[in-house]
Amino acid sequence: YVALRYLPLTELTAINFASPLIVTLLVGPFLGEKIGPRRVIAVIIGFIGVLIVTRPGGHGIHVAALLALVGSLTNAFYSIATRKLVGHDSPETTMFYTGMVGSVALAPVLFFVWSTPNSLLTWAVMLLIGALGAIAHWLLILAHKHSPASVLAPFYYAQLIGAAIIAMIVFGEFPDIWTILGGSIVIGSGLYVLYRERVRKREAEILSQN
Repeated sequence: YVALRYLPLTELTAINFASPLIVTLLVGPFLGEKIGPRRVIAVIIGFIGVLIVTRPGGHGIHVAALLALVGSLTNAFYSIATRKLVGHDSPETTMFYTGMVGSVALAPVLFFVWSTPNSLLTWAVMLLIGALGAIAHWLLILAHKHSPASVLAPFYYAQLIGAAIIAMIVFGEFPDIWTILGGSIVIGSGLYVLYRERVRKREAEILSQN
C-alpha cells in the first residue's frame, strides 16, 4: 500500500511478480519440493526482469520499489506458510486466524495514519476492497489445499493484465517500455517454471507406472 502511493500500478505489479520466483526457491528447504537447475536459471532470469523494471543504475531506484520487493518476499513466505497449514488446518481456520492476527498486529498503526473518509463512495470502495480481498484469500487457500505452491505461483502473473487495464482506465497511467520489457521477462520465466513443473510431474508419473 505504501509503495502504491509512489509507483505506477503496472510497475508495482511487475515488481510484485518476484514473489512467485522467490516461492520457487523456497519450496525446497521449506516444503521439500525438489527444484532443478533449469528452474533455478529461470528464477535468475526473472530477477533480471525485475531489475529492468526498477532500473537501479538508471534513474536511481526509488525507495518505494524496495518496499515492493520486501512485500514480494513476505508474500512468498505467506504462500509457503499457507501451503504448510493446509495439511493441518481447515481453510476456514487458516482464513480466520490470518485476518485476526493481521488486524491485531496493525491496529496500533491505525492511530497514526487513519483519516475518516468523508464520502459514501470512499466507504463503498473500501468495503469492496475488503470483500474482494477476502474472496481472493479464500480461493487462494483452497488452491493451496489441492496443488503445490510452485505450481500455483505462476498464475499470479494474470494480475499484470488486470493491473495494466485498470491503470490506463482509472488512473490514466501507461507502462513505459522498461516496465513492459522487464515484466515480460518475469512473466516468461514464471511460465517456464510452470512448464518445467508439469514436465517433472509427467516424468514422475511415467516412472511410477513402469
